[in-house]
Amino acid sequence: MKDFFISEEQKFDASNRAEGILDYVLDETSEVTQKQRANEVAVEEELRKERLIEDASNRVRSRVLFITKNKKVLEKGVSAQNHFKDLAEVFDEVHVIVLGVGKRKTDTIRVASKVWIYPTASRY
Repeated sequence: MKDFFISEEQKFDASNRAEGILDYVLDETSEVTQKQRANEVAVEEELRKERLIEDASNRVRSRVLFITKNKKVLEKGVSAQNHFKDLAEVFDEVHVIVLGVGKRKTDTIRVASKVWIYPTASRY
């Protein structure tokens, strides 16, 4: 970054080049840099190690979650809602979160035996 502000004449000055090399060597051998490098590990090495978190699920059911801002999903018989009902033929459970609805009397709407819609007031 320091070289960015150096003029063309200064780039060819031997003392400036020596200063840059000395700064680089001092920085690379400093205790701070050495401590940072001690925490670095190669990706390949980490991938070979034993995993800390493993999947321990015995689920065999397929579940899918959709998040949408399309409020038409809440209306009965609309093509948007029918689309999610049709997906119930492919998935064991279909869950749809609808953002930006506002307050409703019910928290969850079950539109089919395997399809649930969750209206929320949150925008994001």
